[in-house]
Amino acid sequence: METVSYSQQPEAIQYMPLPDGSADVWLRRNITQVDDEDTWGWEAEETYIHTDLTRDEVAANFDALFNGTYDPEAPTTLEGIRVDKIAEMSEICKVQITEGLYVELSDGVHHFSFSADDQADINGLVTERQQKLLEAILGGATAEEITAIASATVEYHADGELCTYFSAEDFAAIVNAMTIWRKWCQAYFNSLRNYINALEDATAIKGIKWGIAVPGEYQSDVYKSYQELASQLDGSMG
Repeated sequence: METVSYSQQPEAIQYMPLPDGSADVWLRRNITQVDDEDTWGWEAEETYIHTDLTRDEVAANFDALFNGTYDPEAPTTLEGIRVDKIAEMSEICKVQITEGLYVELSDGVHHFSFSADDQADINGLVTERQQKLLEAILGGATAEEITAIASATVEYHADGELCTYFSAEDFAAIVNAMTIWRKWCQAYFNSLRNYINALEDATAIKGIKWGIAVPGEYQSDVYKSYQELASQLDGSMG
């Protein structure tokens, strides 16, 4: 892309078909008239492409062609663009959950990832403790013994750190953060999908990015409740 000067107002699309069916095309944007003491004429940002697309197809994909991001395999119908965007957001949702977040514990802030394996490990530790408590209760354990099991430390590790013994309170904070973060991501995606399904403009759908504010009328009650909870997690929303 370069800025070019013209003696007269240029076309946004200069399309020159060739005998072999292809075309030389000059794309221009930010076309501006220049009228000062030293210069008179027109200026625009211009880029050149050689393509097999028709003029109408070039016009329909102007931004992508100009920016060099055109994908001939990308869907062109409104419904195809919608399906493609929802699939993209679904994959990002999974990545967001896996990347996890920072959790404030008694000794400071630590980062925890929540991949499927991480979630299985954490849930397994929770189940193990619940099973021990159930066995103790059914076995007639004393209140002191039950309290000891409930308050026992738990072996786990933060990202990039050595395994350590977390207090029951700290481990509960990790479990709580994982649960809220996973459910917030899923609820946000569901509300975002609801918003995408309501849009009827292909350009607007293509412009959707993870993290945009979903208009209130498309937010589920579940999302609203977890939005408030997630905003309380240290580092979860930023």
